[in-house]
Amino acid sequence: MQTTEKITLTFHLHGPLRKIGDKIPLQFPQGISTAEALANFFTHYPKFADWQNVTRCAMDMEYLSTNHQFETNVEIHLIPPVSGG
Repeated sequence: MQTTEKITLTFHLHGPLRKIGDKIPLQFPQGISTAEALANFFTHYPKFADWQNVTRCAMDMEYLSTNHQFETNVEIHLIPPVSGG
């Protein structure tokens, strides 16, 4: 359940998302889910909205489920798919 308390999620960007910057801190209500935070992030950067459905979130070297809820200030990594050759 979301409250009125705010937390800061610092997004570390990878791949093509690094064109936005290296780290982007944004404030959210405590209890926000991964899916909600990701949707909100891409609302701030609509030019990159096509990446929303294919970008994974990770924290502490583990991928997060879309329903993971954030209760404290944390740093998360946005990881779009990559291709190599």
